[in-house]
Order: sequence, then structure tokens, then C-alpha cells
Amino acid sequence: MSLSKLFHDTKAILLVILVIFVSYLALAPNYRWSSTFDETPYAADFLQEWVGARMIASGQADQLYSEQFILNQHDPSYVGFAWSPEEYFPAVYPPPHYMLFSPLGLIPYRWAGIVWLLCQLLFVYCTWVAARSLIEREPTTTHENSHHGRALWLALILFPALLFSITLGQKSTLWMMIIAVAMSLLASGKDFRAGMVFGFLSIKPTLFFLIPLAMFRQKRWQFLGGSLLSASAIWGLTLMLMPWSVWGGFLDVARGVGSFAENNGYRADWSCNLLTLAYSLSSNLVAWGKVAICIPLAIYVLYSVLIHTPSFDKPTSWLMMLAGTALLSPHFYYYDLCVLLPSLIWLWAKSSQESVAIYVLLAVGCAVSASIYDLLAIPILPIALIGIVSASALRTRWNGLMPPSSARLEKEAILSP
Repeated sequence: MSLSKLFHDTKAILLVILVIFVSYLALAPNYRWSSTFDETPYAADFLQEWVGARMIASGQADQLYSEQFILNQHDPSYVGFAWSPEEYFPAVYPPPHYMLFSPLGLIPYRWAGIVWLLCQLLFVYCTWVAARSLIEREPTTTHENSHHGRALWLALILFPALLFSITLGQKSTLWMMIIAVAMSLLASGKDFRAGMVFGFLSIKPTLFFLIPLAMFRQKRWQFLGGSLLSASAIWGLTLMLMPWSVWGGFLDVARGVGSFAENNGYRADWSCNLLTLAYSLSSNLVAWGKVAICIPLAIYVLYSVLIHTPSFDKPTSWLMMLAGTALLSPHFYYYDLCVLLPSLIWLWAKSSQESVAIYVLLAVGCAVSASIYDLLAIPILPIALIGIVSASALRTRWNGLMPPSSARLEKEAILSP
């Protein structure tokens, strides 16, 4: 069977999505409706998005960052069930984030959770379509390795971080899709369109800061212009539609973003950023860890990413940039590591061994991070990401020092017009 046939086997892929969708509804406790829940509510973390969306739809937007946001989560007449009063989700996202979900706020929560589950799986499919276009563009993707097409799809859908994100009702699949589509458009030379798609990621500021900085350094003005246009439209529309008072509440939340690890319920074993290395120390050493460990490593990661990212037309550049984003972000749990999957799938077409090695490293890291942290109090995911950034930077530097091989020159001559 040809590569094109495998990659475009849409019916088989949609069948897998349908099976996963039905399996979640039938087997996952998070998606089994009840009048009472314990610590985790129906559809898990999606409750936060729905409550915010419902408040906007019902004219309570001015109370989005107030105690009313939490009270609504525990009002059975509002959400349809009761759950542990000790647990809650604070409003931590910017107003455009909740505005994006406002259409789902028009639906009762029970059915909105099902719609969101389906949306997550459709985001995965769209990610695959975008990543597939990147693979097909590579001259190294030949009939000889065509039988790996379905294996790549299964690797995408079975990645532990992605499944965990879906289980928790998180938004990681949405961020992954946005990044994958932007990557595909950029690789096609459509910089402005890629930027417009990427601009939607501005509603998740902890993912939006590093890539525009690298684009600025590389003078990708069309990408930056597209990002600015779409981000301005999203935030400007929210500014016009939301009451002014809501922005004060959001700024209060934003001021405390750097101290998120000090909140109750923070999971250091899930965290991937550099700050986790400091907060894993004893309380009297946290301040020292921020200065002696986090700042030097942050400088190293930022330098490596900005200096050793040769071009965004290569999967290793995206991989390095997204790993750096996770490390430098003030808050990054491992379910968001699925944003690295499009670049890993693309990397497979260039270096399948490297792609598989990084995939396995991250998959195993996600699976055992909690156990290792409980045993040794060491967060392994930030260490793994530092290793990915370092390896990519060293390879880029080594390739710059080594003269081009005759085989590579011959290949470039064949591919050049």
C-alpha cells in the first residue's frame, strides 16, 4: 500500500477517533454523569471553561475573577451536580480565553462536556492532517518507509500526555492543533497565514512568548504581522464585549503567575518548567534555588534557543523552541507536552531514530514522573527537556563547524531547482 493511501486513510482514522470517543463515555469516570462527584467533577478541568463561558453568556462577566466563579462551580442548580467543596478551579486564564468558550456556555454542562470531548479528538485529527502535510513535503519520505504511516498516527493518539489531557478535559489538543497548522503553513511559505493562525495562541500567554521573539530575531515580519493582526482582533473584540471591571480582576491574577507553585494543589511531579527545580527544594532553599539554579539555566535555554535555532523550516527548530517554551514558562504541566508531537512527527521523516528516541523519552517521563518524584523528590521532566534543548543546540553548533559532506552536497544539488 502506498504512502498516500496510508496517510489519507481517513475512514480508518475517524473510526479510531469514534472508538476512543465511545470508550471515554463508557469507561472514563470523568465522563460518567452522576448527581454527585468526589474530588474530580464531571469532565474534570473543563468545568472551569464552562463556568466562565456560562457567566459570560448569562451576563455575569464582571464577576469572572471573583468568588462567584467558585461558588457557581459548586451550585448544583448551575452545573447539575454536587462535588467536593474543598476542591475548586480558580479563574486563571485571560478574558479572551473564556470568550472563546462562550458558545459552549449556552449548552447545559452535561452535554457541553460531551461536545468538548469530541472537539478534543477532532483537534487531534486536524493536527494529524497538518503533520501529515509536513511529512509528505519531505523528499526523504519514500515508499520504503510508507508502512509507518499508521504507526505514526497511533503514536500521536496514544501519547501519554495527550491521553491525559483528554481525560482531564484540558485544552492541550487545541494548542497542539494551532501549532501544527502554523508549522504547516510556514513550511509552505505562507508566513502571514501561519502568523494569523499562531496569533490565536495569544489566549494562552504562557505558550505565546518565545516563538514570536525568535521570529523577530529571524526577521520573519509576515509571520509577526499575521500574529499581531489575529491577536489584536481577538483581544480587541474581547475588550469591546467584556466590561472594564473584568480586566482589573485578570491583572490581579496575572501578577501572581510567577508564584503559581505556591498555591495549594500544585503538582511538582506534573510540572515541566525550570521553576519546578527550585520549588522541589526544601522551603528555606527555594529563594536560593531560583537565583542559583533557575536563572542560570533560563539564560542558557534562552541563549540556546535564540542562537541555535537556524530556521523554522526544520522540525528540530520547532522542537527546540517548544521545549524551551515549556522550560521558561511560569506554568507548564506535562499534559501540554503534546504540543511537541507535530514537530516529532515531522522529525520522523528526517531522522526516524531521533524522533522515536525523543518520543520514548517524553512518553516514559510522563508515565513515571509522579513515581520518581514521590521516591526521590526530583522532577525529571524539566531535566529531560533541558537535555533535548542541549542536544539540539550541540548538533546545530557541530553542523556549523563541520564542512558539508559530499553526500549532502550531492543531495542538495539534486533537490535544488
